[in-house]
Amino acid sequence: MNPRFRCLVLLATLASSLACDKPHVLVVGLDGSNWAVLRPLIESGALPNIGRLVNEGARAGLLCAPAHEQTACFCPPVWTSIATGHRYVDHRIGGLYTQSNQRGTKALWNVVGQYGGVATTVSYRGTWPPESDVDFVFTEPGLDEQGEAHFDVWQAIDHPGRNHAFPLFRPSNILDGIGLEAPEEPGPPLWAIYARDRMAMQSLLRLEIARGWAEPWERRTELAMIILHGPDKVAHVAWGLLQDYMYGPVRSAPLLAEVEQWNGPVHLPGPYGWGPISGPYLEADAWLGELLAAHPYDYVVLVSDHGMTRSVEPGLSGQHDRFLPEAHVGIFAVHGPGVRSGAWLGMVSVLDVAPTVAYLLDLPIAEDLPGRVLSEAFEPSWLRIRPAYADTVPTWE
Repeated sequence: MNPRFRCLVLLATLASSLACDKPHVLVVGLDGSNWAVLRPLIESGALPNIGRLVNEGARAGLLCAPAHEQTACFCPPVWTSIATGHRYVDHRIGGLYTQSNQRGTKALWNVVGQYGGVATTVSYRGTWPPESDVDFVFTEPGLDEQGEAHFDVWQAIDHPGRNHAFPLFRPSNILDGIGLEAPEEPGPPLWAIYARDRMAMQSLLRLEIARGWAEPWERRTELAMIILHGPDKVAHVAWGLLQDYMYGPVRSAPLLAEVEQWNGPVHLPGPYGWGPISGPYLEADAWLGELLAAHPYDYVVLVSDHGMTRSVEPGLSGQHDRFLPEAHVGIFAVHGPGVRSGAWLGMVSVLDVAPTVAYLLDLPIAEDLPGRVLSEAFEPSWLRIRPAYADTVPTWE
């Protein structure tokens, strides 16, 4: 076959595929992660699955302050800005327990449903109570309850959703459908945050494995968004191991020593039960490898709401408040077709994540979003086939 004709056939096939088959996108939030921790873990080979996604994809530092200048970088406003593309002044999710029905703008999962797609949220901030237009929802309080049913948790989380009439999951029988029934006796003692993360990881893995069963599980999720909270929580209490004083260098040697000594999930109450800073990353990497082997996604996005730095606050050596600008930079990475392998994009905004994910999903881009599609993350040849703003609408609202 003539090489030029072969190229045209391939382009036509690609265009046909893009037109007929909706891409599947996985967004993994690593709460409190920054490149000072993630980079040495990847370079050491400790995170083979995350490392492959980062090294073969495009990456950037993620500036969290645009979400809410006054409280940078408090988790709920930032995570909601990542999901909506709007600042706090518009989305209005400002607290740990602010209800989803108080959100002033649509999130990506609402937009996916609006255009006929299927969305899943797992342990994502501001998603309780479950919204009626989202197909699969695993809320934080629901996962906390399941964590207590599966493990003998300590320092349990008091979320108001656990004592409320609103549902904790959507559909309500989803745990039975994916085989996450509680055991007769709780498992070993476990920090509640780790229990939530493990339930979150199992929920998404089992949901994807259950695809192909009877309705409603047979509908494949086009957008899945999950947050793992462990990296943030353990860094708060153990960050002093990596950074001796404010504005001092972050040392990777203690982090890599943790990896050498790590022998699996941490149990037992604190202070030793907090585990190493690297522990949540090692668990997330193993889970991600299992998930992608079972059901590959077209695109995987790694993102965090902020970083971490040395604090002088008693009992918490790590912090990320508005007065610590070193912690205002999180992580962003995207992997998939058309992405520039190994590209460093510099500093980008949390407001850029939602339009970029919408582009990955072939959704029209809302013109009223303050952020932008990160077109520099993609090969020029790819953008000629799929221009970043080929399809726009005035707003998603």
